[in-house]
Amino acid sequence: MAPISLHAERRGAGPALILTHGGVGSSNHWVRNIGPLSEHFSVHAFDLPGFGKSPSVPKDISRDDYLRLCVAGIAAAVPANEPLYLVGFSFGGVVGAHVAAELGDRMARVSLISPGGIKSVRERDPDYEKMPPADAPEAERRGVIRRNLLRLMLHHPASADDEAIDLQAENIRNTRFPSVRVSRGEYLLDDLRRIRCPVQIVLAEHDTVIYPSHEQRIAHMRQAADFRVDLIPDAGHWMQYERAEPVNRALIDFLTGC
Repeated sequence: MAPISLHAERRGAGPALILTHGGVGSSNHWVRNIGPLSEHFSVHAFDLPGFGKSPSVPKDISRDDYLRLCVAGIAAAVPANEPLYLVGFSFGGVVGAHVAAELGDRMARVSLISPGGIKSVRERDPDYEKMPPADAPEAERRGVIRRNLLRLMLHHPASADDEAIDLQAENIRNTRFPSVRVSRGEYLLDDLRRIRCPVQIVLAEHDTVIYPSHEQRIAHMRQAADFRVDLIPDAGHWMQYERAEPVNRALIDFLTGC
């Protein structure tokens, strides 16, 4: 499969820091993080294939081929022969862990924020609302987006503000690949075993994706690797938006080696 050129939001100077977003997402998942991180790094916040402003891919592309496109596209867009840093969120945590494993000794530090790629067994999936048709009243569509954000992504009703709804509406419009083809399953541990640099796992207190418990999720991942754990209080899954300040502190502290 021919390589593709990935879109990235770039800011700052210093060592290259790769950001990979969550499912039904884009580089805008990092809207409250790029600025603070760019004070320490040259930030490359990517739109992954089939998301945001990056090229589309076939919806039935194999998981392996999709990940190969991610590795090649990211590697081509960041400096060669320099240490690389990476932060991956949710679906982007699965992609980021694979990128880090494939790039091997090029990686300096890797942080995974509530990464996917771990099989969870629950009685039923969260009860999300189906989006109304495109010609439905705007207020109706925004109401569904807000309620779905609070079911999965955010903990506090006040966090599902107009900005969050605008960002999610943009991501819904621009998502052309089903991220669950990559993130749903038991994949993360194999890549964690291959990562050669220090790893940080960041989890949120009220993250509904973590099942059945934070303790069991951490213990499960520790079968594959040792890592630093940071728990963000009073936040849901999209913690880097909802509680940007403590997330930024935890990331900068780990990534800079403090």
